[in-house]
Amino acid sequence: MSFQLWLSYAAFTFVVVITPGPAILLTSSYGLSHGMRKGMGVVLGIELANTFYFFLSAAGLGALLAASELAFQIMKYCGAAYLIYLGLAQLAAAGKSEPGSESVPRIWGNPAFQGFCSQLINPKALLFYAAFLPQFIDYHSASVGRDLAILAVTDIGLEVPVLAFYMYAAIRGARLIGRGSRARWRERASGAAFLTVGAAMLLTKRAA
Repeated sequence: MSFQLWLSYAAFTFVVVITPGPAILLTSSYGLSHGMRKGMGVVLGIELANTFYFFLSAAGLGALLAASELAFQIMKYCGAAYLIYLGLAQLAAAGKSEPGSESVPRIWGNPAFQGFCSQLINPKALLFYAAFLPQFIDYHSASVGRDLAILAVTDIGLEVPVLAFYMYAAIRGARLIGRGSRARWRERASGAAFLTVGAAMLLTKRAA
């Protein structure tokens, strides 16, 4: 893999990971509810799911899964339902929860497992790896294994700091806002964001 090709991959991946979406919303909200340490557990789960999709797509199976109308629709509706559920739960809990309470429901228990499951039912993650990753892999190259490792490390090395930054910024912002009516509006805004992203996920379509 040439340096120019790697740089193109890194630049495009960075643009994707800094764009707010389900992963950023979940880690930020979880960090607000449970603190930075447990929030990083969600990040770990998200990266495990991304790694799964990474190697699934590298093996050519990601494209087959993305091309399956049934599988894609199941993922889309499950992912949208989960985000909408989180949004409604946060709106219902706005102004009622104490710091450290379950304003982001741990319906899958362990933070890492929650992050893994939420990312696994994110159809945009599948589409990203299935459509984007194969363009940077030369399967006839003798160094394909090394190239895959470089791309995987690049992917994780870019996304983990971005998710951690968003989570830290959310926690710091919440401390500045404090409690009371402003905190309630923050929780309502977070719930509305989950609802918006969940509704947008319903509009996600497979690549032609």
